[in-house]
Amino acid sequence: RMRQLQPIDGLMVLAMASGAGLGLLLPGLLMRGWLWLCLPCALLVACRAAQWRLPALLLLGLALAQLHAAHVLDRQWPAARNGQTLTLSGQIIGLVEQQPGRSRFVLQVDRPTARQVGMRGRRLAVVWSDPLDGSVDAQRLQLDAGQSWQLQLRLRRPDSRHNPGGFDAARHALAARIHANAYVVPGEQSLRATGRGLQPWRGGMSRRIAQSVPAEQART
Repeated sequence: RMRQLQPIDGLMVLAMASGAGLGLLLPGLLMRGWLWLCLPCALLVACRAAQWRLPALLLLGLALAQLHAAHVLDRQWPAARNGQTLTLSGQIIGLVEQQPGRSRFVLQVDRPTARQVGMRGRRLAVVWSDPLDGSVDAQRLQLDAGQSWQLQLRLRRPDSRHNPGGFDAARHALAARIHANAYVVPGEQSLRATGRGLQPWRGGMSRRIAQSVPAEQART
């Protein structure tokens, strides 16, 4: 029979979860050497000193969350390569957000070239805008969930420094595991395959709901 959790077990889980939450709420990353040192020390204290167990687990959760965040940040697009343009193929993950003059979606790279092998599986937050002359890009309006596209993209590292005190784009990208922000540049964009399964069904349902429900009612 499964053993019931004792009250201290719940407190231990809460302490680690609180530490992890605190680690993610900090405005920046702590020194990695200090974080790596905290792991064995906190674990040792938690196992050997019952009176210090909860603070040690709080510190352990904080260190693990910070190290994980540092690992994810290391995998993001390097700032030194901001503005570089690549031709990438991938699948649209989730719904496409159609806005006046532009579309937003997440593209997961699935067929990188030999020189782009490190991009496989990376998620890009893509913005596809209409031309500056005011015309509408007909290809952009074909975007749908689950489709596979080959696009020419200009990449930038997610950054919140241009919007201090506002929406934290870097934190949002970290939580969503976004590798880079990407902008479709003029060139040859090609639809490789239409979507199948749940993703295109979700896209179709979203469009039908948007067409049948007025925008004012949809927000209430």
